[in-house]
Amino acid sequence: MTSRSMPPWMAAAAAVLIAGSASAAPAAAPAKAPAPGCNRACLVRILDRWFDALVAHSAKGLPLAKDVRFTEQAARIPIGDGLFVSTTEGPTTFKIVAADPVSGQVGAIAMMKQWGKPVEVTVRLKV
Repeated sequence: MTSRSMPPWMAAAAAVLIAGSASAAPAAAPAKAPAPGCNRACLVRILDRWFDALVAHSAKGLPLAKDVRFTEQAARIPIGDGLFVSTTEGPTTFKIVAADPVSGQVGAIAMMKQWGKPVEVTVRLKV
């Protein structure tokens, strides 16, 4: 689609995005590398274990740091509450995973069931 056939609102949005990216602050220093050997496959396995733990209603066996922080709806809650209580089915047909071995993080957008009803969940784990 060229700018001549682009709706005016789309052209304005594109201009804002381009201007915003041109004036963005310099990138921050690179993140600290994760533990050796935790590549993309390793991160995805950890994410899958997280989803399995939600379905099992137990964080037992998860490799959690002593100072782990668990939040839902921007509120910090104890591990074992929230989705650990309400998840009735893990991701099945819809799960988008983004694994970054350089920063040691993995995230996902997935459809699950909470109290038997479909719910979209986003997850970010720092390994």
